[in-house]
Amino acid sequence: MTRWQAEGDGWQEAVIQEDQRLATTIQQISTTLQAFENQNRIKEAVPIQDYINPASEKMEDCLNEEDLFEEIAACYSLTQEEIPDDDLDPVVPIRPAEALAAIQTLKDWEEQQDDSSHKVVRQLKDIEKRVKALQISHLQQRTLDSYFT
Repeated sequence: MTRWQAEGDGWQEAVIQEDQRLATTIQQISTTLQAFENQNRIKEAVPIQDYINPASEKMEDCLNEEDLFEEIAACYSLTQEEIPDDDLDPVVPIRPAEALAAIQTLKDWEEQQDDSSHKVVRQLKDIEKRVKALQISHLQQRTLDSYFT
């Protein structure tokens, strides 16, 4: 149960007691750290409040709504340098014969493993059938005179 839930449910006295125990604990830790510092066991004791509410975690909103919106939009927008240039990375088509050779290599590798999965081999065979079907569908019988027209 959170503090706010406890207060809402009428547990104010329990919350007050918990605050007192926390204050006592913080005081004991501060006293122990001071004693360690006095005994030269530690060089410089950091105040306990700096652990609980560190200054580095405090947020200061100095932006108005429009500036905040623009800053958030800029974080998610692509700049000109980030836009991929298709001319620099042309897509090289993979021929069906190359795909079939790669699939065969994967099937052989999977079958050689001690923990080989028949499901993976079956999936690779299905892909192989698809590639072969695609390869056959692109084959066309032509007459010699079609090359001259």
